[in-house]
Amino acid sequence: CKGLHCRPMIARRSFIAGSLGLLSQPVWAQERKAERIVRVGVLDPLPPAINAGNIDQLRRGLRGAGYSEGKNLAIEYRASDGRAGRYDRLAEELVHAGVDVLIARGTQAALGARNVMRDIPIVALGVNDPVDTGLVASLERPGGNVTGIAFLIKDLETRRVDVLRALAPKTRRVAGLMNMGNPAIAHAWKMLEEAARGFKLDAVLVDVRKRSQIEPAFDTVREREGDAVI
Repeated sequence: CKGLHCRPMIARRSFIAGSLGLLSQPVWAQERKAERIVRVGVLDPLPPAINAGNIDQLRRGLRGAGYSEGKNLAIEYRASDGRAGRYDRLAEELVHAGVDVLIARGTQAALGARNVMRDIPIVALGVNDPVDTGLVASLERPGGNVTGIAFLIKDLETRRVDVLRALAPKTRRVAGLMNMGNPAIAHAWKMLEEAARGFKLDAVLVDVRKRSQIEPAFDTVREREGDAVI
């Protein structure tokens, strides 16, 4: 990786790799780590019960680096439960909890953490185009206190539309089911529109922000004569 310029990775591997990369310390520091408990904050859209697989992998990766709960590690977990407006407040809770480093999954979580945490290192995972969404200044010189794994949406959306054309070559109108309340997704929609135009396809936006809107959204796609959905 160069700065945040990384190819998309499997979420579980990203969760571990980003965390361990930031927690790596020189040998002399490792010798002293038993003297204090390192507090790792996790800011995630999902509650722990649903996200248990990722958290278990995080614990396993940290054990490999010499950190174990009950010995020299404490994990402070906060979940937004899908409500993006909670991230700033949850980040403030983690600051008061005294975390040494934060793992923020998703663009909204990372932005909320950055708004609150100025001196605490943030590992952002699964974020979209960090420059365009304002998370970092540039890929080459991100500055600030944020690092991690990012998706480059323009390449990703172009590939999605291309795969869709291969699967359904008669497609003429693509419907994008997207949560436009998320700034990262709003940016992704622009990239999807641009990719569709490049393949001479029409793109139709269907804004879906709640679970209850998902099923009716497909009726909207039919009404607007969408041939396929992304």
